[in-house]
Amino acid sequence: MTMKKFILLTAVFFSVIVSAQVNVELLSHFNPYPSSGYNDIWGYVDPNGNEYALLGVGTGTSIINVTDPRILCKLHLFQDLNQSGVI
Repeated sequence: MTMKKFILLTAVFFSVIVSAQVNVELLSHFNPYPSSGYNDIWGYVDPNGNEYALLGVGTGTSIINVTDPRILCKLHLFQDLNQSGVI
């Protein structure tokens, strides 16, 4: 019985992973700081419905307007105060 349970759980696990990748369309690719590297990302929606990505970059924090995902716009980079690139 334990082998049957293992096979069943494994099948369920992989079916969930595979189904998460179905019907996904890449709308754009945006890499404004390729040499700095990235460490985190958060989302924010303002009262007018505009959507923003707050992107942790190796040299600070960048704000990107993602309201229209086909036309991404970098708004500002807040530089790291110590300029070390280590966050």
